[in-house]
Amino acid sequence: MIKIIFFDIDSTCYYHKNKEIPQSTQLAFKLLKKQGFKIAICTSRAYEEMVMLPDSFFSIMDGIITCAGGNIYVNNKKIKSNIIDNKQCIDAINYMDNHDMTYRWLSDDGQCHLNRSEKKIDDLFFRLYQMVPSVKKYNNESLTHLLFYTYDGESKNKVTSILSNACHTDLGSANEVQANNVDKSYGIKYLANYYGYSIDECAAFGDSNNDYSMIRDAKIGIAMGNACDNLKQVADYVTDNIENDGLYNACLKYGWIKE
Repeated sequence: MIKIIFFDIDSTCYYHKNKEIPQSTQLAFKLLKKQGFKIAICTSRAYEEMVMLPDSFFSIMDGIITCAGGNIYVNNKKIKSNIIDNKQCIDAINYMDNHDMTYRWLSDDGQCHLNRSEKKIDDLFFRLYQMVPSVKKYNNESLTHLLFYTYDGESKNKVTSILSNACHTDLGSANEVQANNVDKSYGIKYLANYYGYSIDECAAFGDSNNDYSMIRDAKIGIAMGNACDNLKQVADYVTDNIENDGLYNACLKYGWIKE
């Protein structure tokens, strides 16, 4: 029996075209809580990158997993932090600095920064999050999450090889890095265990490549209709697009809520 349900944010419960959480999604959250389910966010965003989301979005949640498992919060308190191999981070960032690459780093104390301002990256952050991280030079801080941007295969492979003791997800021009064996599946298992549940009592919703592990490993993994093809292939169920009440409709299908 499902006891806790996890949700990605972008294009799963946040609709970028309208810059809103659909009304049906907000209603689903309220009805799930009324039925006694625990609900939680599992996102690749850092906390600072959720600044435009309403307080009500967070207050209803029983937990928030950020940075694809890098940090886990309950009641606004961090209960788990996973540090990427520090020496490898230093070496990889030295390489990126020497090869004129842009990256966004997140330190263990919550500082979120870009190494430089680059218009297309700044525009991407603003389009997605209505914010742009401040620019600050990396100074060997311990990191829980790293994004680096390149379409160049050689540079991507080099950084990946330097960060050999890390978890990597290819998101196209963006490349996501967490600590070794840390991904969204790790995050949902950790938070479920915190509440006394097993992975067999978890459901998860997602749409992107970095949702793959949690959709694969949850007892019920649900891909949005607008999800990438490989996520749909591993999902237990493919629901409607976000703009067509996909999250709400899946909750109805499984009997977790009633109209």
